[in-house]
Amino acid sequence: MKLLILRKNGTLVSPLSGETNMQYPQDQKDIPGVLDAIRYYKRKEYAIAIASSQDEVAAGQKTLTEAIAEMEYCLRIFPEIDRGVFCPDTGDTLVEIFDNYDSVRVSAYRGNNVSQLRKQSYCRPVYYTKQIVRQDGENSFRKPASGMLDYLIELYNADRNEVIFVGDRLEDEQTAINAGVGFVPAEVFRENKPSDLRKEKEQEKVPSQTFGKVVRQARKSKKLTQRKLGALIGADPTYLSKLESDNNSYAPGQKIITLLAEYLDLNIEELSRLSGRMASEDNQIFKELVKRHKQLPLLFRQMRDNPEFAQKVIQEAVLNS
Repeated sequence: MKLLILRKNGTLVSPLSGETNMQYPQDQKDIPGVLDAIRYYKRKEYAIAIASSQDEVAAGQKTLTEAIAEMEYCLRIFPEIDRGVFCPDTGDTLVEIFDNYDSVRVSAYRGNNVSQLRKQSYCRPVYYTKQIVRQDGENSFRKPASGMLDYLIELYNADRNEVIFVGDRLEDEQTAINAGVGFVPAEVFRENKPSDLRKEKEQEKVPSQTFGKVVRQARKSKKLTQRKLGALIGADPTYLSKLESDNNSYAPGQKIITLLAEYLDLNIEELSRLSGRMASEDNQIFKELVKRHKQLPLLFRQMRDNPEFAQKVIQEAVLNS
């Protein structure tokens, strides 16, 4: 199983009051970017849990009951998170908090609608609290020791190669190292650009192909010189050289694309896309969408005029695909 473990304060939530520390259990607000990042990992079928140090309990600044209520409220904010654990002392005790959701009754509403369900009194979760005492030979529950992470990994029967710990402090990175799991800084996580997503994209990435590279490779595989290919398609060799160099000043016309596809045995739709032209199939889809959704031209103009907005629209489409 894949597992995402999150530090609580400073990573997931910050004080609603603006104070340095939480003043009461409801004094919490989600940090911008957290919800989108959590939903990303949930879509990737990660189990998600919180691992938090509660130094204030050990220091006498907060009671254990208050710390438990604070964790319960945090779990209400993030319905996608399964449970939370925290260490209230020097490392010998772990407190685990989880709810008793009726999985059959709620399974149809998992996802974005769960938070709405949790607002309804008849479907509020009843939280259970369990205390675990460290046994001889086990790692301390106090970070940067790996005891809290070890407990969650064993509980979920997770593969350490597929466990990620997210935190905002140096001790969090050391905790991940001690547990033998991956680490993602909180600011990277909240940017919705998690490291495993970047790794995944790199793994999926094929060597970048351009119109010019594809034409040059295909021409060489056919053992054709630029002069010979130019004679076949009625184009000057110098022009072909510019095309193969991806010179933007020499964009190919549809006739040239068609002839190149024919003589080099290339897919004309793919070659059109690489040239920056809309393939006939895509062009037809575009026409149908504009006909069906009259506001699309306005959206496209906004995307043209606002690159940041365009990037957000595209990212959202990719993440939800």
